Amino acid sequence: MNNKKILVPVTLSDGSLSSVLVALPLAQELSATMVLFHVLPTGWTGEEGDALWRLRQLAERAHPQGPIEYVVSEGNVADKIVEQAETLNADAIVMSTHGEKGWFRWLHRQTARKVLRRASRPVWLVSPGGHRQPVMMRMLDSPQPAHASSVAHSLFAPLLAFFRQVWPIS
Repeated sequence: MNNKKILVPVTLSDGSLSSVLVALPLAQELSATMVLFHVLPTGWTGEEGDALWRLRQLAERAHPQGPIEYVVSEGNVADKIVEQAETLNADAIVMSTHGEKGWFRWLHRQTARKVLRRASRPVWLVSPGGHRQPVMMRMLDSPQPAHASSVAHSLFAPLLAFFRQVWPIS
């Protein structure tokens, strides 16, 4: 049984599709399950069903070829992303750097920074382009605690080389 997981936190906006489009070939190459993850603000109890439906709609737009799980949580976004990555023992986190407008863009950028600082696994940051296709991607290795597997890092080296050919890296 394959236990590899790629955690893909999404906001359910159009910009979220870019993260899914990057995570799909990564999950396929690693024979991993892609876990679409959305965090509801605290106090939004009862909205889980709608969020799950929207996660499934988002996945359908990307035409997935492998297994997908859907998870909805409630609370602080950065905290929940890091917590979910640990719970799943995810091999990587793939998330957008932005894709929102106004103060939501600032908030999402702050979330990405917090996840980068605190995550104990590789984080792939995706910047959506004008047509919501990823135009820049960067893999950033977060500091690894002693218990984290270095095998996951060696698996990503060939994939990073592949993505460098497909998308320019800044």
